[in-house]
Amino acid sequence: MDRVGRLDGNRRPLLKSAGVLLAMHEISTDPTFEFPDQVREILTLGCRQFGLPVAAVTYRDGDELRVLYAVAANDELTEGTVFELCNTFCQEVLKVSEVLAITHAEESEWRTHPGFTGMGIQAYLGAPIQLHGRIWGTTCFVGFEGRTTDFAQEDFALLELIAQRLQLGLEHDSVRDKFKSVLRASAGPDGNGVLVSAIESLSDVLGADVAFVAECLEGNKARALVFRADGEWRESFEYETTGTPCGAIRADGHLHHPSGIQKLYPSDEALAAEGLEGLVGAPLIGMEGRVIGHLMALRRSPMKLTVHDRWLIDLLAARAASELERQRAEKEQRRLEQQVLHAEKLKSLGLLAGGIAHDFNNLLMGILGNLDLAEGELLPGSSVQGRLARVRRAALRAEGLTKQMLLYAGQAPLRVESVNLSELADEIPDLLGAAVSKGAVIETDLISGLPSVKADASQMRQIVMNLVMNAADACRGGGRIRLRTGLADLSEEDIAELTQPNGARPGYFVFLEVQDDGVGMDEQTARSMFDPFFTTKALGQGLGLSAVMGIVQRHEGALSVTSRKGEGTSIRVYLPLTRSGGGSPERRLENRKSPRVLAGTVLLVEDEETVRDALDGILKRSGMDVLAAGDGNQGLQLFQKEQVDVVLLDYTIPGMDGGSVALKMKEISPERPIVLMSGFNNPAD
Repeated sequence: MDRVGRLDGNRRPLLKSAGVLLAMHEISTDPTFEFPDQVREILTLGCRQFGLPVAAVTYRDGDELRVLYAVAANDELTEGTVFELCNTFCQEVLKVSEVLAITHAEESEWRTHPGFTGMGIQAYLGAPIQLHGRIWGTTCFVGFEGRTTDFAQEDFALLELIAQRLQLGLEHDSVRDKFKSVLRASAGPDGNGVLVSAIESLSDVLGADVAFVAECLEGNKARALVFRADGEWRESFEYETTGTPCGAIRADGHLHHPSGIQKLYPSDEALAAEGLEGLVGAPLIGMEGRVIGHLMALRRSPMKLTVHDRWLIDLLAARAASELERQRAEKEQRRLEQQVLHAEKLKSLGLLAGGIAHDFNNLLMGILGNLDLAEGELLPGSSVQGRLARVRRAALRAEGLTKQMLLYAGQAPLRVESVNLSELADEIPDLLGAAVSKGAVIETDLISGLPSVKADASQMRQIVMNLVMNAADACRGGGRIRLRTGLADLSEEDIAELTQPNGARPGYFVFLEVQDDGVGMDEQTARSMFDPFFTTKALGQGLGLSAVMGIVQRHEGALSVTSRKGEGTSIRVYLPLTRSGGGSPERRLENRKSPRVLAGTVLLVEDEETVRDALDGILKRSGMDVLAAGDGNQGLQLFQKEQVDVVLLDYTIPGMDGGSVALKMKEISPERPIVLMSGFNNPAD
């Protein structure tokens, strides 16, 4: 006898041996029996009923057949044994999902089959076992001697009952193992390892060919964080979700299509490319109730789900959502920490730059002061005049550098007035047209009627010029530079995303943007672009953009930078529409020509010898008698002993500072005029 096909349950013959059914029921419901023991007892009952000495539950593993459970009278077969699938009669059962019965292989069409020629099996009775809607393995009974009679209908009915009972038990055992696997994934350490474990569990539970966890990005984009296809891990990638199952999950929540997904999502070319047929997906819900990602499994065959499968998917989705929220929180914390560290670094660099600029200014004052004195002593037509002029030009260029450093340090003086950025930016193309590289074109998109801001016009002009010149350098072989202005309403979240928020507060801002389609920047360059003395130019000073940042900070503004290598750069400066603080307007003194000849005695208190000597010479040349002191105590002594008409006092002298010295002098002689001087814009700070 050979293959008999599927039995019709409505016409199943009654079992003559009711004792076998009763025994199976007792074994299945006995709580003292573990499932493996139940299987072996049931197989033993089948061996007695069929008159065959060996029984097994087998399953297919690729090209191999593995024995999961086995009973054998003389240990002819043991659990864990592995056969080549093609050499077994079980392969014939798995091929067509039907019962196979062989009474005497040597005398039948099966006499050339490897099951007989290689394994020596004469009698075989086997049925397929399904798990979760798919053919998984077989339950089979074998003998090494032929039967003299055919199997009866009662035998086929019992075989079907045994296969069904084993199928139910295996599914229950599989669900229990699935829960254990999922719980292990859920209880694992934080990190992508949790997501990897979740995808491994999902693939094992559902037999998925493709499974992944993705996070939602801005717009309709998503990023696959952990992606597994055909047992192999693939790198993270971004993709568009419109018209895909991921987009449907994002919009509608849970998704299950047992089959036909290529027709349901015809625009998703990846489904057709991978030959995928069924899928299940679940949204990852964040703490605020928003969909922050999705978990998905796909199969090249139809995908049916049990109630247990749905529970497991929900459990994995909840764990993945929790892990994704944790990763996002850590990322935000790192971003804030880096922002604070960067701000501290810039503050330290600002203090350093301000100190250097102050000391350098003192040296330059000595140089320029002595130059004035030297030029005043030259005879007309002297050959030295030209050399001194070149020294003066070099000193003035050095003075320009110190001004840039003071701008970066926020110590340059502010002259606040109402400034319309559109009108100011409109002057730049004519001003810099000849200076930009050949082929670079400056375009403008300036809003008319733009509200004015309180700012220093000259410093705003310097911002625009510095940004435009940097854009021109980026457009080395020609390109487009675009100047744009506008109005923006920034929330706390918007400000937090800016490159340099600088402590700006939410509200309305006027912005000035300079875009170019030049060479762009990599991440390392973008991180360092505002550092003083950092430059990518062969002859650059590295102070242009640092000065821009110093000016913006001084005006309580913020900066945003967008750049990609080879795609150009956009730098946007935000200035608050209504500002508080930021520097007091300085009075503009009328130009008054000082008389060439002065009279009286001036007390000069200055700790820098170079500056003191230069001022001493200039004052004496103007007709003043000079008493010079190097510190506050010496100055007080001279003030008390000598007849002094006016005091010229450095505010930042060491020891007793200029402010304290001035107060003591006022106590001694309230009517005596005192002039405080300093190289710092805010000496009180």
